[in-house]
Amino acid sequence: MKLVLVFLHYQSESQRFPEISWTEFCNLCKEGKKVLGSTLTIRDLDKIFIDEARDSPRKVKNSNKEKSICRYEFIEILIRMAIKRYMNKKEKSYTYTEAIDRFFEQDFLPNVKSADYSYEGYRYEKIHIDPMNAVLKANEEILRGLFQKYKKDNSNVLYLDDVKEIMQKGSFEVVPAELLKCFALSKMLVIDELNPGTSKSTELFKRLMDFIGGHDMLEFVEFVEFMVRIAEIMIDADLATHQKFEAIVPKLIAALD
Repeated sequence: MKLVLVFLHYQSESQRFPEISWTEFCNLCKEGKKVLGSTLTIRDLDKIFIDEARDSPRKVKNSNKEKSICRYEFIEILIRMAIKRYMNKKEKSYTYTEAIDRFFEQDFLPNVKSADYSYEGYRYEKIHIDPMNAVLKANEEILRGLFQKYKKDNSNVLYLDDVKEIMQKGSFEVVPAELLKCFALSKMLVIDELNPGTSKSTELFKRLMDFIGGHDMLEFVEFVEFMVRIAEIMIDADLATHQKFEAIVPKLIAALD
């Protein structure tokens, strides 16, 4: 789960959301100087990336997999880095397990940033509390009305473009980078990142994705969290989170009209 939180942090700040560009990945490795150590170089990273891209089964629409990575590729590349760094040492021989554990525990996790909350943590601390529950209950009709108005066709999700439209119609003063971060951090864990391609199960897969959600879509509960996060960013005052949410309700109503 720690690696997922690391990916989530950098994904939420990525210019290629919902992926991380290869340049961004190299930068995070260079920023955490101990990640590369004296053994790995940027040239090594490039070779590892090329090898992983060649072996990857991913086919994501509007994505150039030669220039970006999704979560499972991110983890696979880190494992390749661990093996490269510790299994070529002449002075000591490591097993695969030892090499991977050592790399993650000593070199990677202590030296990179990660999301502040796991996907359920923010809700437990900020949303699933009595004051916020009362405010959300009082405004549930507005939130559900927005969700129904802006969702596309028969889908049960809002896409990133739908959320951007809500922000525009309601005159929410949020910079694109902050909007994207709120969107990404509001997502529950996405289980399957692979495109179903031309498989016979494509339609079933699409229905399943509407239920469990993908990186670029929000279910209703995720949309609620998204709006709470937007309120925290917009309202720069010494107020409790539920009070900040109350302050943006007029903008929600404006987007609904």
